[in-house]
Amino acid sequence: MRCDSTTAIDHIRTLTGIFLLSLIGVFGMDFCLPALPAITIALHTSVSLAKLTIAIYFGGMCSGLMIFGPLSDQYGRRKVLMSALSVALIGSIICALTPNIHGMMLGRFLQGFGLASGMTLGRTILQDLFPEKQFLRISAYLGMMTPLIIAVAPTIGGYIQELWGWRMSFSVLCLLVATVTVYIALYVPESNRQCQHGAAHPTHMCRFYWQLLRTKHFLIYPLLSGTISGGWMVYLTISPFLLQNEMGLSPIAYGHLAVLNAAAIIIGSFLNARLVSVWSPHKMILMGSIGTIIAAGAMLGMGLLGWLSVMAIVIPLFFYLLFAQWVLPQAAFCTSRIMAQYKGYTSSLHTTIQLMLTLFFSLCAALLPMYSQIPMSAFIFGGVLLGLLCLLSNKDIFR
Repeated sequence: MRCDSTTAIDHIRTLTGIFLLSLIGVFGMDFCLPALPAITIALHTSVSLAKLTIAIYFGGMCSGLMIFGPLSDQYGRRKVLMSALSVALIGSIICALTPNIHGMMLGRFLQGFGLASGMTLGRTILQDLFPEKQFLRISAYLGMMTPLIIAVAPTIGGYIQELWGWRMSFSVLCLLVATVTVYIALYVPESNRQCQHGAAHPTHMCRFYWQLLRTKHFLIYPLLSGTISGGWMVYLTISPFLLQNEMGLSPIAYGHLAVLNAAAIIIGSFLNARLVSVWSPHKMILMGSIGTIIAAGAMLGMGLLGWLSVMAIVIPLFFYLLFAQWVLPQAAFCTSRIMAQYKGYTSSLHTTIQLMLTLFFSLCAALLPMYSQIPMSAFIFGGVLLGLLCLLSNKDIFR
């Protein structure tokens, strides 16, 4: 059923459900971070193993991303989504009750695995229900909410940890996941009206993913998204040491920069929502890519000229994040159009490649020999340049 045959109330309910999916996905990553030191002490484990739970969470997320799309193509979005959220709920309960770090690792893996469904199926449901222009506009506005959640989640988690302890943090997460699961069951309709029989068979999955990887133009979009997201992850990996240890910012002042970064994402998403009715998705991708490489180049250029300061990093980063919002939602949309009858597959593979490339950038940034402005900006610039060259090497997509 398309959006023109549903009521305004149905639209609001569906969009609220998609927003809640985005909310718990971000909360699952950031909400419990302030509790890590307390978990280390309470479970009698090492700091390294406590940090490892973050990587395990992302490992579960990557695993879920690869299978939920195909499952939703065969069995429907709603059934798969509720089943996945149930797995995340079980994982949250294990985390809240576990007596040791091994149980915490298992619980975090199940959390990441289950909550990955929201990252891929939320966007797919919107594509099923709304026409192209409306989908792009809605995605842009929903993208404006994400930075607010990112800024708020650790703060709320910190207060809960301070007042009631780390087990309460996971108990609250249990309540959030359960609430969203019930809401999806009550108010979000099944959007896949043409289920593909056999789409989730392992042999079919492997064959189709391989076919998708060989499809002309497909890899351009997740690679471009991954390099741009990777640049942001490089900043997040290096900046705590660079801006505080080397440039003298206090932890409070460094925390305030998150507000500026969130503002850049909100403004970029707002402009994206306004421009999608004027520019084509490919023009948005091209202009956004050029904007990000100019911003990264400005940061690198100022470093090479000896302008090593907080402002020489923060101002270019602001415009980098702003223009990134012109690229990421459009790239995901263009990917979904390559094989429209298998939106679940294309969305899953796109998000998985983007996430894996982003994590690869973070790992490489962590191995840099020193924390300074020049190697950080060079890494960001090099990654975005690679993505832009990949885009420009396929000029026929702009025709």
